[in-house]
Amino acid sequence: MRLRAGVVALGLVATVGLTSGCNALRSQVDSVTGGEPEVTPAEIEAAVLEALPAGRGVTVESRLDGLTQRLSARIDWPAEEPVEAAELRTLVQTVCGTMDGYDYAVLSFFVADVGYVDLDGAGAEAFPDQPALVDGRELTVWTEDCAGLAGA
Repeated sequence: MRLRAGVVALGLVATVGLTSGCNALRSQVDSVTGGEPEVTPAEIEAAVLEALPAGRGVTVESRLDGLTQRLSARIDWPAEEPVEAAELRTLVQTVCGTMDGYDYAVLSFFVADVGYVDLDGAGAEAFPDQPALVDGRELTVWTEDCAGLAGA
């Protein structure tokens, strides 16, 4: 009987300890920015379309990516207009100004009947000091990048 009471007590202590540990871990590993995004995808779509009037549409998705809040935005772009450094800088400044609650954003341009636009050339011109932002068809901006890009 005594052994059973000891096992039950040990189990209770372990359960309480695990629950406290899990709650502490959850609060520590909540996204880098501290929880749920404060801005809706619709608000980001509107801001991007206002900043890039040549855009024909924006598709924004938001999701938890492991322990981080990820924002993805695809800008539908006209074939007759090249994506240049100015558009990339404008897009990054707009997204940085509206991504409250997100940890990072993955941005791309899409041209109908062509596909995703290669951003390497325009990215190197737009962000010569930060070549890691652009990788082929995607531009990835972390919240900590935004302060350094404010004047880009």
